Amino acid sequence: MLGDEPKMEDEINLKDIIDVLLRRRKLVFWSVVLFAAASILVSFIMKPVYSGKTQLLIRVSGSSGASQMAGLASIMGVNLGGGGSSGGSISEIDELIKTPAVERRVYQMLKSHPSLEGKSIYDVGIGSLKTKMQGSILDISVNHENRFLAAAAADAYVQAVGDYWNKLNITEARKKREYLDKQLPIAEAELKKAEDKLKRLTYLISPSPTLVAGGNVKTIDITRLERELEIQGAIYQMLRTEHANAKVQEAKEVSPFSDIEKAEIPGNPVIPNKKLNLVMGIVLGSFAGVFLAFISDYLKGPYQKK
Repeated sequence: MLGDEPKMEDEINLKDIIDVLLRRRKLVFWSVVLFAAASILVSFIMKPVYSGKTQLLIRVSGSSGASQMAGLASIMGVNLGGGGSSGGSISEIDELIKTPAVERRVYQMLKSHPSLEGKSIYDVGIGSLKTKMQGSILDISVNHENRFLAAAAADAYVQAVGDYWNKLNITEARKKREYLDKQLPIAEAELKKAEDKLKRLTYLISPSPTLVAGGNVKTIDITRLERELEIQGAIYQMLRTEHANAKVQEAKEVSPFSDIEKAEIPGNPVIPNKKLNLVMGIVLGSFAGVFLAFISDYLKGPYQKK
C-alpha cells in the first residue's frame, strides 16, 4: 500500500504572498511611481484632441398620398412619378452622413473657416466622424485638434447631409411645384398664341362682312379659335391655382430630421484623458510591481531578505 504523498514544502499561501510584498515593497512602490510618471508625461506630450458634438432628431413618416395633379399631368403627357416620402430612416441618414459626397461638401463648407489662419482645410483635415444611434436620436461627434473646427465640422455634417437628403428625396409637393414651374410658361405661351390667332382672324374678317354672310368658313374658324382660347385660358388658370396651392403645401412640409442643438466649442480635450491615464498608470504599475517583486524574490531565494 502506497503511503500518503508528502506535502509540498514550497506551497505558497496568503501569508507568503504578503511577506513577499512586504519585503519588496520598495520595488512595488517605485514601479507604481514610474508608471504613473510615465502616464503623466505621455499626457503632456500628446497633442490634445477635442470633440464637437451635436444630435439629430429623426422623424420617420410614411409616403404621401397621390398627387392631385396626376390627371392634369397625364392629359399633358407628363408623368410626375410616385409620391415621395417626407420622413427619413435613421439608418439611411447614418449611412448617408458617412459617404464621400457629404465629406466633400463639408470640406467645401469649412475651407474658409477663420480658425484655419491661412492654412488649407485639405492639409488640416476635418477630423474623424463618429455616429451613434439611440432610438430616434443620432449622435454626431467630430474629433479634431482644433476645437473650433471640431464644433464647426459637426454642424457642417448636419447641414451637408440635409442638403443631400433633400436632393435624393423630393417630396410630392416639391415635385408638383417644380412641374408647374415648367408648365406655367408653356401654358402662358399657348394662351398668347391662341389670342393672337383670334385677333388676326377677326381683323381680317371685320372689314368684309360679306365674307361672313357669303360663307361659313370664316365663322367656323372664329368659333374654333374662340373655343381653343377658352380651353387654353382654363388650363392656364388651373395651373396658376395649383401652383399657388403647391407652394403652400411645400412650405408646410418639414425636414425628416433636425438638429436638437448646435455643437458647442469644446473646452476640455477628450484625448488625452489625464485622469484616466493616471489611473491606468497606477494600475499597470501595481501589476508590474507585484510581478517584479515575485520574480526578484524567486531569483534571490524564497527566504532571503533584501
